[in-house]
Amino acid sequence: MIAVMDASAAIEIVINGRNSGGLLAWIRKADTVLAPDLYVPEITNAFWKLSRQPGFGETRCLESIETALQLVDHFESTLSLYREAFDLSYRFHHSVYDMLYVSLARRNAAHLLTLDRKLKHLAGLAGVNRQ
Repeated sequence: MIAVMDASAAIEIVINGRNSGGLLAWIRKADTVLAPDLYVPEITNAFWKLSRQPGFGETRCLESIETALQLVDHFESTLSLYREAFDLSYRFHHSVYDMLYVSLARRNAAHLLTLDRKLKHLAGLAGVNRQ
């Protein structure tokens, strides 16, 4: 099984959120975990925002970014995904950023791992399996 993980799922795992156990179970079942290369700045930006919270100093955030990056086996170039992502964005009136994950999942017949309910719904409409 192949999984595509978005930033929301990765952050949940790294901060050991209430949904982390279920997400980790999906990752353990997966032969390969994919993400578009957009994942890297999304994760980095999310932990930059968290760095303003108590208990999330620079060192913890940098370690968390590294952990989130290690959850992914392969990063796909957004250059190879942008046309399909644009088509989906146009069709569903939703951001290209999110549709990059959906495009990658659809292209690889993968399960999409996300906490974003709207994205889960749209992925289903696009024929993508989701956790």
